[in-house]
Amino acid sequence: MSIHQFSLNSQPEITPFAISPKLSEQIERLLLEVLQFAHDGQMKVVPSGGLTKASMLQLARRHDPKERLQGVTREEQWPALHCVRVLAVGAGLLRVGSAAVLRPTREALAWLQFDPSIRTQHLFSGWLTSDWDELTHLEGMRILPRPSDAIHRAKQAIQQILAQVPDDTWVGIEPFIVQVQAVSPGFFRQDRLSAHWSIRDKLNLPLDGDDHWAAVEGVWLRLVVCSTLHWLGMVDIGIDDLQHPIAFRLTALGSAILKGAHLPVADPP
Repeated sequence: MSIHQFSLNSQPEITPFAISPKLSEQIERLLLEVLQFAHDGQMKVVPSGGLTKASMLQLARRHDPKERLQGVTREEQWPALHCVRVLAVGAGLLRVGSAAVLRPTREALAWLQFDPSIRTQHLFSGWLTSDWDELTHLEGMRILPRPSDAIHRAKQAIQQILAQVPDDTWVGIEPFIVQVQAVSPGFFRQDRLSAHWSIRDKLNLPLDGDDHWAAVEGVWLRLVVCSTLHWLGMVDIGIDDLQHPIAFRLTALGSAILKGAHLPVADPP
């Protein structure tokens, strides 16, 4: 599917009230802890691939020995951890070994030696090829039958769309979503097979058909930008005075990864 060229110059200027705190350092720290525990053979998984409650408790109690993870029984209920584990598997940093124990790969040892920008690039590549999709894992939607190939194609389309966003520019999230709908409405439901999908929200209400584009594709675009890419440090998120996300801006790292440009390298300590 070709992604139409579009310009955001006609948007009114967005001036956020504040910038949401960066989370990329916390996300990488969480991944490093998962790799360490995996190296020690302490990360057991359930048949679906998620970490067991006991393994999640070990991670949580590294920071608070009294942590009980009240109300958390599945990895999906700890979204940042769930994202980190799935992206790491997708990037080839983790694999499930014998006895259902998560283990670091040889690639993980090399990854640890890379510059932080290259590490993020690998995780973004892991997102592109993984089965992590924000609609299911963050929004609680169910799409049947599971359209893994369509999800991978849609992620590539999102990358192409975001690569057209100008640098050093605050882009309104809602106007951006509206513009994507106008120029590339079929970036997710691209083929005839999608007409047979059953899409349900977390309340089991149907979201089939183009009438629900904003509730499916629109929500996905928002989640990719405000969650996954923000967690990876590829975008800044601008918020209003009520702490609601209203705009995003590509970071230098995000712009380089999305546009295939030279990656910024951190200064040596």
